[in-house]
Amino acid sequence: MKQYLPLLGFVLFLTGPPPLYGQGGASTELTMNISAEVQSTTIELITLQAMDFRGMRAQQLQLVVDPVTSERAGKMVALGDPLSSFRISFLQTREFTNLDGTGVIQTYYRVSGYSVDEQENAEEIEVESRELIFNEEGEFYFWVGGQVNLERATPGSYEGEFTLEIEYL
Repeated sequence: MKQYLPLLGFVLFLTGPPPLYGQGGASTELTMNISAEVQSTTIELITLQAMDFRGMRAQQLQLVVDPVTSERAGKMVALGDPLSSFRISFLQTREFTNLDGTGVIQTYYRVSGYSVDEQENAEEIEVESRELIFNEEGEFYFWVGGQVNLERATPGSYEGEFTLEIEYL
């Protein structure tokens, strides 16, 4: 049975001059909010931490958050049937357009997971993942990171979502 869970709702705000870092000290502020909406009674998904880009400086017009090593990664826990097998899949690339005019933000998502709350031991999960197993308490932890490309971004508001598909095996 496949269950589609919209995992991360994004609201991105770019303010100030165009994102040309290092040119006259110009900078762009990027804010991402994470929220979970559960559409199943057999799986519960809880957002524990939003992805955090505050204070980050773009390197070559990209922001990077590693889902295994970065404290800035978004964190969620899925609750399901203890020791049951499941698989996840998700769209790895997304493009968000400026709601206020022209401009595009491209994202490349990376997800890691582990059956206990130990990010440093989490393994990166491919788009079409292998079999995963809830732990004895029925928990599985996910960390979401990736790359945000600001090359075509302009000041304004950007909005979209990241969807994770969970399928019991």
